[in-house]
Amino acid sequence: MANKTHVAFVLGLEENGYGIVRSLARERVPIVGIHSKAKAFGRFSRYCKNYYLDSSVQGEERFCEILLDWCLHFDNKPVLFPTNDEYALLLAKQKERLANHFLFHWVCPEYLSRIIDKSEMSQFCQQAGILIPRTHITRAEEDLAAPAKEFPFPCIVKPVRNFDTHFPRGMKNFVAHSPKDLLNFYSNNAGLKNQTIWQEVIEGGDENIFQCTALIRASGEIGMTFCARKIRQYVPGYGSMCFGRSEWNDLVVLKALKLLSLVGHRGFASLEFKYQRKDDSFYFIEMNPRLPWYSSLFADAGVNLPCLGYLDLTQKADFPTLKQRDGIYWISFKRDLRWLFRTRKNRPISLMQWLGSVARARSYSWWEWKDPKPFLGSTGDRLRNGIRKIVKQVRTSLKIGASTSTRPVR
Repeated sequence: MANKTHVAFVLGLEENGYGIVRSLARERVPIVGIHSKAKAFGRFSRYCKNYYLDSSVQGEERFCEILLDWCLHFDNKPVLFPTNDEYALLLAKQKERLANHFLFHWVCPEYLSRIIDKSEMSQFCQQAGILIPRTHITRAEEDLAAPAKEFPFPCIVKPVRNFDTHFPRGMKNFVAHSPKDLLNFYSNNAGLKNQTIWQEVIEGGDENIFQCTALIRASGEIGMTFCARKIRQYVPGYGSMCFGRSEWNDLVVLKALKLLSLVGHRGFASLEFKYQRKDDSFYFIEMNPRLPWYSSLFADAGVNLPCLGYLDLTQKADFPTLKQRDGIYWISFKRDLRWLFRTRKNRPISLMQWLGSVARARSYSWWEWKDPKPFLGSTGDRLRNGIRKIVKQVRTSLKIGASTSTRPVR
């Protein structure tokens, strides 16, 4: 399928990037992986050369200079695959510098900023006639007490832009169960007042969430679509898929393509919708201008989206006729284990049922029997973190015990 003369540069080697690497490797595409994080275990893969390049330290200008230096080693333009919103925005802003030397799907910075900005996407949905949860966009000057009284609870507080809004450590969002919870959050995080939105929580479990991933070709034609259904996610209720399956849904795909047409998108996009039984409707939740982090599922379910994106940029040929295989289960062992421990008090399934569901998985975030090192790296990291927590708990217990034993007797 692929033209081997163009190397693929995968920007980021975490779960998403490693899924792209494996998908491209199936068609023998030469790959250079670029990583900047300790959790980028894809750097251990035998399928790609890897280089460390931290865009946050180097800055956009320097990052582009290094990319341009590297591309001189190749006869044909390399193909760029961004794996997060930050990289997607960097390519949009630096198009003039990079387009003469690289191939990539491009969306103008104005549109891409609006796609990444959750408050802007709410307005796009209203224009398209697509239902969204009730939403409030916070402003720096407003008194939050009044809108908090009128807003439905529980509600979820989300950053307007994920990668440059600094939530408290370890938090991607915040769930408020009352006006008091909401106001206390902003009292402790005053700087987030104009960088967040509130959204009503749509009723139903995680299994009611569908995601449509589409490739809109550089010409504007619909290249390919794929639909997946979440079964579990971490954090439960508000996180990323840790266990799910390929499952086509006509209505979700129709709504996703309508929204993509309105925003004039090109390249990959992943759109999430949640079904609410009480009104028999799907609500738009969010959109990401890239492949989702379970990107290994596509090829495993018969639709190799990364390779189709590569083909669109390098050959401009007609796409092969492909249809996804439904019922292919994907799992992130690490996050699904976190889900298991997080839900231990009110878990909706038994341990045996959980083990049975895990056994159905045929697509994995890190596991690849021909390329085991990324899985071993991820597993080793998890074990080290577990040991550190145990050691910390033991030390805390010993300190408490020592202070109790030395307390004077009255």
